[in-house]
Amino acid sequence: MAVKRGTDGLIEVSADNGTTWVVVASQQSWSLDLSNEVIDTTVLGAQRFRDNITTFLSWSISVDGFWDDADLGSGLGAAIIKDAGLAGTELDVRITPSATGGVPETNGDWYYSGTANVGTSNPSGSYDSAVQSALTFEGKGELVNAQFGP
Repeated sequence: MAVKRGTDGLIEVSADNGTTWVVVASQQSWSLDLSNEVIDTTVLGAQRFRDNITTFLSWSISVDGFWDDADLGSGLGAAIIKDAGLAGTELDVRITPSATGGVPETNGDWYYSGTANVGTSNPSGSYDSAVQSALTFEGKGELVNAQFGP
């Protein structure tokens, strides 16, 4: 297995059920979190160690980068995310952890995709840095892992 560069990761969003995908611009970092809900099933009289079972799965994607107000009025990723967040509507989100050369939809690249709500959208700034942007997408339903094909 070859080690992949983090700089080739892409986050894309679609507001039209995956017909058109738009890259979220000015990304610096991302993370994909997959979680199992764990329920404690320890009973009285158990020997020192707890027991548990898993129930529901959940997922979320976090993206950090630079704020680019030109992106907001252009129909690009930030505008789509802002509109969905304000309207409370769902988006399709796709993360390609190692997009070949940073190019979306390259044959053979693996990706994750699913439907999500905008959890948070937090621009921030200070006197000694560029304006930052932090986004969180909260998954709704299944997260699919697939590979781009010919």
